[in-house]
Amino acid sequence: MEKIIGIGNAIVDILVRMEGNKMPRQMQLPKGQKTLTDISKLQISDITPALFEDVAMVHIEGSLARNHDLAEAICQVAMEQSVQISLDLADRNIVAADLPFFQHLVQDCVDVVIANEEEAMAFTGMADALDALRAIAAYKCLAVVKLGSKGACARLGAEEVMLKAQDVSVVDTTAAGIFFDAGFLYALDRGASLKDCLSLGICLAEHIVGVAGTQLPDEVWQEIRKKC
Repeated sequence: MEKIIGIGNAIVDILVRMEGNKMPRQMQLPKGQKTLTDISKLQISDITPALFEDVAMVHIEGSLARNHDLAEAICQVAMEQSVQISLDLADRNIVAADLPFFQHLVQDCVDVVIANEEEAMAFTGMADALDALRAIAAYKCLAVVKLGSKGACARLGAEEVMLKAQDVSVVDTTAAGIFFDAGFLYALDRGASLKDCLSLGICLAEHIVGVAGTQLPDEVWQEIRKKC
């Protein structure tokens, strides 16, 4: 598996667990001991080609896009290095307040857009999640919409897939979104079909909502890896 680096969230940690801790836990920035998930200290000067060496994809949390210059720098260098860009829209209020900039990122930079229903509808103005999915995919990107307990759907070009979630006991939904993202992108990086990408994303989300907090026990990770 080539590296997927996450800027603005803990996706790297989840991907590490998927790999059985065989990957470096976090990629260090060129200066000091900061990590990619420490966006409070991330500077434009940190965004260099070296940051994307041996990287297949950079995954950006939508809240980071409030810093336009930083988001632009990440996207520009990533594109120059032929690194795919994934964007999770992250928050409907942030999207609604800065819609033209998000539209610019999706139109000109981003390869994969992931959103929940509210975020997708805020981005597109559509009142239906499937209509929003199709409107995002019309930007010629891979569009993914998380539907909570109903599952998730994805569209790339003319291919559209919807997958239902299982009925599971829900304890805490805090990290469900980022676990879905990690599972989906992990499968995508391995060349899986859209259905299998959705399946792994939903699988990780279903497991994390069954526990309190944002960590899964080792035995659960072992079970997940066997399924993969």
